[in-house]
Amino acid sequence: MKDSVLTDYVELFLEAESQERFTKFLIDNKFTEQEYQDSHITIIYSETRCDFGALFGWTSAEDISETILQLPKPLVIEPFNMLGYDMFGKDNDYFVLKLDHPLLHWMNKNCRDMGGTMSFPDYQPHITIEEAFKNLDKDSVPKPDFNLIFDKCQVTREFMVSTM
Repeated sequence: MKDSVLTDYVELFLEAESQERFTKFLIDNKFTEQEYQDSHITIIYSETRCDFGALFGWTSAEDISETILQLPKPLVIEPFNMLGYDMFGKDNDYFVLKLDHPLLHWMNKNCRDMGGTMSFPDYQPHITIEEAFKNLDKDSVPKPDFNLIFDKCQVTREFMVSTM
């Protein structure tokens, strides 16, 4: 049986210069060979409709949409906010750079306070770098020594299909 629900997905994106520099860092350090990266921080991928979408006038399934907002002030993730690397996902198949910044936790909490739900019990801000790095020693690879600047917030309403 397949079940589909309307979800809200809130994420932050790197500004162009930061994305270019981060992509070069990833390639130079052999994290990836992909020249195109879409680096982002997920604030929430709500499994239920998050009232945050109502801020944009979304009220029904016919309103499936995407909105990109320029942040009033860019979010700067400094090297000390970069906690290190880890493997995430059900099968530990996503290599991530873990982050910590009070604004990220505040944004996630606000989305949950407005009705958003998450499949993971704790919010762990991160940037997903690549899949299938099982043999990578996450403790021996360097962290970026430069700031990552996020300047856009994207809110997407979409159907999430799950198989039961």
